[in-house]
Amino acid sequence: MIFDEIQSYKNSIWKEIITFLNHYSKILNIKIIIMSATLPNLCKLSNTDIDYVDLILDTDKFYQNSIFKNRVKPDYSLMKYKENVEEELLNHVLETSKIEDVNILIEFITKRSAKQFYESLKKLDINKTKMLLTGEDSSYERNRIVEKFKKDKNIILVATQIIEAGIDLDADVGYKDISMIDSEEQFAGRINRNFKNIDNQGIMYFFKLDDASVIYKGDVRKEKSYTLENEYMRKLYEDKNFKEYYEKIMNYLNKEDNEFEKFFEKSVNTLNFKGIEKHMNLIDENYEYSIFFNRTLKISEDKTLIGEKVWDKYVELLEDKEFDYSQKRVRLFNASTDMSHFTYKVKYTGFAYEKRIGDLFYIHDGEKYFEDGKFNRQAFDGELFL
Repeated sequence: MIFDEIQSYKNSIWKEIITFLNHYSKILNIKIIIMSATLPNLCKLSNTDIDYVDLILDTDKFYQNSIFKNRVKPDYSLMKYKENVEEELLNHVLETSKIEDVNILIEFITKRSAKQFYESLKKLDINKTKMLLTGEDSSYERNRIVEKFKKDKNIILVATQIIEAGIDLDADVGYKDISMIDSEEQFAGRINRNFKNIDNQGIMYFFKLDDASVIYKGDVRKEKSYTLENEYMRKLYEDKNFKEYYEKIMNYLNKEDNEFEKFFEKSVNTLNFKGIEKHMNLIDENYEYSIFFNRTLKISEDKTLIGEKVWDKYVELLEDKEFDYSQKRVRLFNASTDMSHFTYKVKYTGFAYEKRIGDLFYIHDGEKYFEDGKFNRQAFDGELFL
């Protein structure tokens, strides 16, 4: 069993996670591999001995290698601005955009800030293509933007934290609203990714706009003393000394273990499964509804998809009883890929729809909710409350 990006899990329950995994591995006689860019050793949070091994014995062999350590140069000059941060950032990006054949990646903590900055950016006379990528984009739109960014030059991509994991991007210059050091390191992995020599160093500018606690509730790593607002943390980050960084985090978490003891006493020891489920919930979010917006999309030079036909084909496959199981699964997978180009998530009920498959709703006049190819959530949500 493999757990990747372990640092993205809520650290308020890291102690519970490693305790459960330890017992699971013994009871089920399995090995568990925990992976992370910054390698926090969760075993130090356990009250019992854990039989574990470090798969990388000498992390400095990689962290201190110039190809890794010196690939990106951090710059904190924008963090001095406490007011008019967006304006200062806009001016700085404007200057950087004058450099030819350079792709710029800008990451914000919230979708609101990303969209607002993108709208401001579009008004500027910049000889670069401006693009926006958030979690609201369909998989088709996301892949289209990523492929264009990888293939072309002179692009400014404004994005949210969706680009930190699982998306292959390579920018020459980066800008990031600070949050947690783990997040900063994930973002750094999108700057100068194809590093070839020390003279080809990427630059990553940090700024402070939104409060990270809005996203990382209950996570100690968002506290000022553990972020790049702290001079000592900047040194640890630049030295890639994640071991010392996490020793401080682990020490803090070990001191704050009252909830851990209460949880095991009141829920685990009494087999209160509902209580266990609630406490161990990894993602705090409201239920979302999947909407299929009927539109016509030109996927490539030789492929155009008509939403209504894609929907009808999917329904037909669901209802078809002639195919055997394996054939049907393959065909449904291919049809689902086409469906994903038209499917978006919304939080509110009360919208009018024409068709429905389970929790997937079909809206025929979908094009009116899009502007410049982007889902206009304000237009959709606004219509619900007229």
